[in-house]
Amino acid sequence: MIANEEEFLGLAHLLPDSIKELILVIGFDATFLLIKHYPGTYFPIGKNITKNGRVLHAALAEVIGEENADRVEIAFQAQRKLAIPKCDGVIQELRNRKIRQDFDQLTKNMTASMAVDNLAIDNNLAVRWIWKILKEVD
Repeated sequence: MIANEEEFLGLAHLLPDSIKELILVIGFDATFLLIKHYPGTYFPIGKNITKNGRVLHAALAEVIGEENADRVEIAFQAQRKLAIPKCDGVIQELRNRKIRQDFDQLTKNMTASMAVDNLAIDNNLAVRWIWKILKEVD
């Protein structure tokens, strides 16, 4: 659903502070991978010293890479768990923008009503909800 970094960061006002911090520490791509793999969870922070810590480090490194896992552990070592929000507000706004773009494309070849029906089916939303989204402004 997320098209690119610029679009995602353009909605920074909708991002939780913890995600903004993560972006500063490990960058957009790695942060997005964490959101994608562990949405709405708490990821335990290990120190990569004990057996348990190495297991946690390996799980984190598998998703975001060794170097980024090290950065996260250093930056957030005082915390026992790292909150990884779902970022629903951003995801929903990006979906709505995509619906509005698709509507503009579809209405070049079909009526608005037909386009809304197609968008409702494609996005698993009610027709009324699509019309509501179309009334919003980017």
